[in-house]
Amino acid sequence: MNNIVVSIFLQQILEQVSLAWQEKKIHKSNNYLPDVCSLKLNKNNQKITFNSAICLKLAQYYSLNPLDIAEDFIIIYEGLVLNHDLIFFSASENKLQFAPSDLKGYSENLIINNNVLSICDDPLHKFYFTLNISGNGWLELTLTDEYLRDYLFLLSNYNFTHLVSKQNKISADFEYIYIHSRFCSILRSAHDQGIINLNDFDFHHNWGIQGIDRNIFNYLITEKKDCLGIIKTIIYCLENGCHNQKKQYLTMIKVMCQALYKWEKRCSIWGAIKDDNLPLAQGELALSAIALKYYQSLCKLVFTEDFPIEL
Repeated sequence: MNNIVVSIFLQQILEQVSLAWQEKKIHKSNNYLPDVCSLKLNKNNQKITFNSAICLKLAQYYSLNPLDIAEDFIIIYEGLVLNHDLIFFSASENKLQFAPSDLKGYSENLIINNNVLSICDDPLHKFYFTLNISGNGWLELTLTDEYLRDYLFLLSNYNFTHLVSKQNKISADFEYIYIHSRFCSILRSAHDQGIINLNDFDFHHNWGIQGIDRNIFNYLITEKKDCLGIIKTIIYCLENGCHNQKKQYLTMIKVMCQALYKWEKRCSIWGAIKDDNLPLAQGELALSAIALKYYQSLCKLVFTEDFPIEL
């Protein structure tokens, strides 16, 4: 499951940046590595952003200014990407990867925009997140469109089989059953019209959309920004399921159900969209399939019923 939990992926990079900063600035071989698992998804930000207090922890440990450390972190992170291309998507292994290196050579190509210090966005290199300073040394890690494209492609091929079922299951309310059936009907109709190609029509086993092109998520993310709502909800629930020992699955189901209702109203798959921008329609359907598969996996843990695929 770790390869689909965004904060764990970001944590690996922050750990490497922290070690590089200490090697460069503190000149210590026995480096201090504060707990960076405290990355938190910012639910109030319109973009998909995680906050980290790692620079404040380092500042407290070394008695330094957290803002100075945060600025150093941005420089080092940019150097890691520009000089070493450390962050990439492996098609052969179907996962996002981060490969540490010897960390030599850092760029100081910074920009200041609206009092926010950040790295320059160079399309020739893979910035999977932008690194900004928020508040007194807090870091903001905002996921880029390129990361979201690769992440959605990863999820489109993922089976959510890692979850552990509740011992005492309950009966599902109609709203949970309805939204499941609604999206099954949408996907089946899209298959019948030749927009997508489903490999299974019962939606209860290892089903999915065949032949998904990773580039359809480019159209989705760049042309339909309101898709970020349901993407953020999926990320939030996966984070909660990973880090919350109590695993409040019913709460996660409610959150996902509400997100699916909102997404269903915003989907524009048929008509002119299908005729004039087929990749966008396919991207919306692929995202719908990801959300439905995850929603199904949660519902199977909590509810006694096998949900129908049509009403």
